[in-house]
Amino acid sequence: TYDVFDEDRYFEPARSNAVVELKGRRIGITICEDVWNDEDFWHERRYRPNPAMDLAAAGAEVLFNLSASPWHLAKERTRHDMLASLARKAGRPVVYCNLVGGNDELVFDGQSVVFDAEGQLLAAGKAFAEDFLVVDLAAPRTPISPALLCDEERLHRALVLGTRDYLHKCGFKSAVLGLSGGIDSSVCAVLAARALGKDRVRAILMPERDSSPASTDKGKVVCQVAGIKHEINDLTPALEALGCYRKRDEAIRSVLPTYRPGDRFKIVVAGDVTGSDRLNYFTVVAELSADGGRQVSKRLPLDAYLAIVAATNLKQRVRKLTEYTLADELNFGVIGTPNRLEYDQGFFVRGGDGLADIKPIAHLYKSQ
Repeated sequence: TYDVFDEDRYFEPARSNAVVELKGRRIGITICEDVWNDEDFWHERRYRPNPAMDLAAAGAEVLFNLSASPWHLAKERTRHDMLASLARKAGRPVVYCNLVGGNDELVFDGQSVVFDAEGQLLAAGKAFAEDFLVVDLAAPRTPISPALLCDEERLHRALVLGTRDYLHKCGFKSAVLGLSGGIDSSVCAVLAARALGKDRVRAILMPERDSSPASTDKGKVVCQVAGIKHEINDLTPALEALGCYRKRDEAIRSVLPTYRPGDRFKIVVAGDVTGSDRLNYFTVVAELSADGGRQVSKRLPLDAYLAIVAATNLKQRVRKLTEYTLADELNFGVIGTPNRLEYDQGFFVRGGDGLADIKPIAHLYKSQ
């Protein structure tokens, strides 16, 4: 029991493990981590016994491993090296059968393999897909090389598989997502289309008074390329009714009295007032049309800052409300689009972009 595993909750360690006879052959059956504990391969082990070598010493002619091994980048190389080392050390063929599919945040990649007694790869199953292999260990075979996939392709296949299986296991055959035309939502839209089928994905474009028309145009292009349907829902009336723009503008005018609706502004982190980089504060920077477009910067008191943040976060929450309303109407799941950096920094809105049934790229940095 460690990391994502909680075997102690369900299982007790076996007191012994005997060789099994099947059609005249003596077979050693191991379970998952039984083969991840060889003292000649691992500098640190989780327990003293080496079940695979114990079975080989007991007369097993071939070692089987029934595995549910979660995938991560570069795991294939470690797995192959380890199994080849075990086959050579035991002097027995090793047949490794791995689970394939998604389960919550885990993805199992399949890629079952067979090594001969010299540690040479004889057969390999498909990556991130079900496969069926028939291998005659008694017949001469030519060793093969493992399939070469770049990291980007492996990530792509893992995310497609994980997204599909998670939503299906939750009872959803289709999904909704908010699409802005930016990198994160565009990647999620394409992943969803490939995971579920383009006819089972619905994008919502949600412009509002402050958003750029280019965002909606880019979102339409993404939908066209991905082959998914979309609808446009202007959030301006809802945000106006909730006082979003009014409350934000009032907060800015409390600091910049000549600020007018439509003037460009942003909130920035100013330098430390003590000169020690330990006491930062926020300022509002605006181009005031009433002053000929002059750029002005003023320090924000806490109440004004919080009012602006609350109004900005309200946009995220109304977007998510819109997504879930459509999802309920269609019985679709909701796909979220935050990336790992946003999660690491807590840079998402509770009840807003942080809310979804699945977030396919939450473990990826934007550079990935």
